[in-house]
Amino acid sequence: MLFRSPIMVGGGSPRVLRLAGREADIVSLNFNNRAGMIGPDGVSMSTEAETQKKVRWIREGAGERFDELEIEIGAYFTFVMDDPAPVLGQFAQMFGMTEDEMRVHPHALFGSVDTICDELERRRELHGISYITVNRETMEPFAPVVARLAGT
Repeated sequence: MLFRSPIMVGGGSPRVLRLAGREADIVSLNFNNRAGMIGPDGVSMSTEAETQKKVRWIREGAGERFDELEIEIGAYFTFVMDDPAPVLGQFAQMFGMTEDEMRVHPHALFGSVDTICDELERRRELHGISYITVNRETMEPFAPVVARLAGT
């Protein structure tokens, strides 16, 4: 029996995402990393509207196989807490965004377990994102989110 591991390809440009859509099993949505670090430029190029563009590029590359793909995103800014307002405000200011823009930023999650679960379900409906990666430091506080959404 031959087992084939799933292939993940990630990027943020039209060329890479069309290729990923055509060839990969899992497509990872990335920031614009030209600066070599996550900064305002990269964050501003990964908003909801920009993510919709990226999903269109994946769809163009994938054609009829689009529904077979899994779309992944790194939730680099994840804060599981009952009152995320202070942290949300700091991140919005740091990246030159409004709090509303930061709250729905595809690479960020702020709020209680319930709030984050609702937001992840909304993003799945809007963008098709079903695979979320969080940082090691976030794994324990994020575990109740995983438990609640597993199998949905």
